[in-house]
Amino acid sequence: MSETTVEPEATVERCLLHTEAVAVARCVGCERAVCVKCLKRDDDGLVQCVQCAEGAQVDLAYLYAQRAKEVAASATTDAETATASIPADELIPWEAPRTTSDAQAFGRTTMEALLSPNRYMARIPWVRGELQNPLMYGLLAGCIGQMASILQLINTPELIQIPGIRLSDEALTGFLLLSLPLMPLLLLIGLFFKSWLAHKLMGFMGERANPFEATFRVFCYAEAAAVLLLVPVAGPYAAMFFSVFLLLTGLRHAQGVGFLTSIVALAPVLLFGSMLR
Repeated sequence: MSETTVEPEATVERCLLHTEAVAVARCVGCERAVCVKCLKRDDDGLVQCVQCAEGAQVDLAYLYAQRAKEVAASATTDAETATASIPADELIPWEAPRTTSDAQAFGRTTMEALLSPNRYMARIPWVRGELQNPLMYGLLAGCIGQMASILQLINTPELIQIPGIRLSDEALTGFLLLSLPLMPLLLLIGLFFKSWLAHKLMGFMGERANPFEATFRVFCYAEAAAVLLLVPVAGPYAAMFFSVFLLLTGLRHAQGVGFLTSIVALAPVLLFGSMLR
């Protein structure tokens, strides 16, 4: 009796966005696998994904969030199924499932923010139903930056000038050291207040696509700029300008707002921040 050889089934490539659909092509721009629903073509007839076809203006993380809503609406009650459709390599390291230590994830996330800020903001998932991850990142980055600032002030106390009050170097050093335990609490309050204020202003202007969580995530992950405070002399200026750039870029990705709306939403926030410095 002859034996029947069973050939192993070929691996079927799936669409990156619609994981239940078979991929029919790859985007010429980013080489992502696309199904019939996602397939677009440029003026030369070449295959493109949705993001490349829109000139990289579509936030991929937002598309995943929309896809998760579609999955939930189609009688899928398991939230993990929706989340599982987001590939880990399409998220910033801090949001991806941990394959390294928290310190390494923090370092890689911060380096991506500094070296490729637009890509960094495009890879942040804006709606995940939790605030702990972005808050922890914002507090870590903010505390590192503020601690660096305090140490520089301790080394150069002449930079602190309080009108009508003259304190000794020892008194100033003691005051700065006593402020260290309050730093996380002050940062936490500041993040929530600034996010709330900007979110409300965008709502008044009628240009808000996602809930408060998305705006809060923008402000938390924009704290990556705070690590520039480690740089002597030029650090505070670099941190300020880079923070504004991250916030403007983040609001565009998270809420789909224009440049003018972002400026209006951030103006009171930046004024509030400058008053605290």
